[in-house]
Amino acid sequence: MKTNQFKCPECKGTGKVKEVKRSLAQNNAMHLFFRQLANKLNEMGLDVRSVMKPTYEIWWTGDMVKEHLWKFFQKAKFGKESTTTLKKQEEIDSVHEDLMRNLGEKHHVEYIPFPHKCPNCKHVDCVCP
Repeated sequence: MKTNQFKCPECKGTGKVKEVKRSLAQNNAMHLFFRQLANKLNEMGLDVRSVMKPTYEIWWTGDMVKEHLWKFFQKAKFGKESTTTLKKQEEIDSVHEDLMRNLGEKHHVEYIPFPHKCPNCKHVDCVCP
């Protein structure tokens, strides 16, 4: 006679709980940060060559920040290849802080805070009073 076993609604009896991935708002905030950092690096005259590869002279784009800077720190810290697999706030904040700290120490890049949604108007990085 079979007995009915309770199956966890989270893991469905597999023992593996699905990780909570980042939200669309967090995805948008990450890509805004990538563009902001690319602009700051370019304004400072820090092309890709001076930050990463001494033989290249290429100016930054948001996608380049994501692929060459953000993912480098993400993989080193969490072993994750894709930004879509980052846990919500804790891993994103950790990568951001390490990236900005290293750029500040090595290249004197002014700290760029991670974009957050305004509690008043719900826009990202607004200037609400």
